[in-house]
Amino acid sequence: MFFLTITLSEIPICVKILPPIKVMAIKYFYHRQKITAIIAAAISLWLIWNLCLYARASFYVSAAKKEVSIDLAQKAIKMTPDSADVYLERGRIFEKQNETEQAIADFERSLKLRPDDYFAWLQLGFARQKKSDSEGAIVAFRESIRLAPFYGFPHWHLGGILRQTGRGEEGWGEIRKAAAVDAALFWEAINLAWTESRGNVQKIKELLQPETEAHTLLIGFFLLEKGATLDAASFLCSSRVLPNERRQVLVNRLINRQEFRLALMINAGDCNTEQNNLSDFEKIKNGSFENEIAFDKEGFDWQLNSAPKNFQISVDHNQFFDGRRSLKINFNGNVAAGTLILKQLVVVQPGTRYRLTFALKTGKIVSDSRPVLVVSDASAPSKNISVSVPFTETGENWKKTEIDFQTSDQTEAVWLIITREPCRYQACPIFGSIWLDDLKIQK
Repeated sequence: MFFLTITLSEIPICVKILPPIKVMAIKYFYHRQKITAIIAAAISLWLIWNLCLYARASFYVSAAKKEVSIDLAQKAIKMTPDSADVYLERGRIFEKQNETEQAIADFERSLKLRPDDYFAWLQLGFARQKKSDSEGAIVAFRESIRLAPFYGFPHWHLGGILRQTGRGEEGWGEIRKAAAVDAALFWEAINLAWTESRGNVQKIKELLQPETEAHTLLIGFFLLEKGATLDAASFLCSSRVLPNERRQVLVNRLINRQEFRLALMINAGDCNTEQNNLSDFEKIKNGSFENEIAFDKEGFDWQLNSAPKNFQISVDHNQFFDGRRSLKINFNGNVAAGTLILKQLVVVQPGTRYRLTFALKTGKIVSDSRPVLVVSDASAPSKNISVSVPFTETGENWKKTEIDFQTSDQTEAVWLIITREPCRYQACPIFGSIWLDDLKIQK
């Protein structure tokens, strides 16, 4: 609207004043750019200076941490007096040097600068606990938990100090929270429960209250390391968390440790079942050889000689006494006396009399040392409890054979072993075949 009101007579005047206005405008913008450039340069220098100070302070902090030096930490504080990190690090150095009061002061100063640092609260809790300020430590640990609820260590240390101050139930609640988020802490919790309960399995359950099958399994492994008993078996039987390969390794390990009953229960995957009701207790597994057998089987299956020489083991579908198959062993040369041909572990009751029965068929056995079936104590394999009569010629017929044996008061399992009786001569070849079927054991 202003320009519309200019008359024709005023136009020459406007034209005259335009150049001075243009010059003034150019000068204004020139000075403004100059001022802006000066401000930008000043800000840049300030940033560079502070970055240099921060870099030098970080260097001194790292050096102080490495050298455990208060002097180096002090230099870092002079350079960056408003940095929470430098006070935190100097406090940790004070604590290592048992200067607890100075450590507490530095941790508190660090938290004033950065109050939401869970780690600083945790360090403050340690220092207050070391200074016997239990309530102050509890406050610090609780604040650390509030800031980092899913970290295990704050819960763990709060639980520890609560237990020390007589609040055991509340303390174990915090320890369980720590163990729930950190597997390593759960293992430590088991060890703590073991110590507090003096090895009482029921008390361990009450203290730890395992909520997952994985935690239950860890308790079982821990108890196994401490010398497992049947009371510990229930922790090791969950088939859903223990793969078959791991289960077999565990079973073999228990057998080697002569924990035969526990090994059988874990092998069955049902430790809540009474031992006498277990399907493989006092029974020969696959006694009629209807299921496949292999050289790599271990545990409570038939175990075959892994490197047979001059004899072969196979399943015969044409010859059988019970079912539709039998086991055939074919001899063709020198087989040293005492050579293990096959064996199976059977869990039994101590101080009990048993009868082992099996069907036997032989074909043209030629040897001075015939095959036999040996029953030996699994706790002392060299100790034979009973030995069958040598396998004699049966022709085309099957012969039912019996062996009676008595277990000692310490016997928990026996090995059933097919081998050869002793030879009278150094060279002792054997030729021919035997068939076995329908092996059973009963009281």
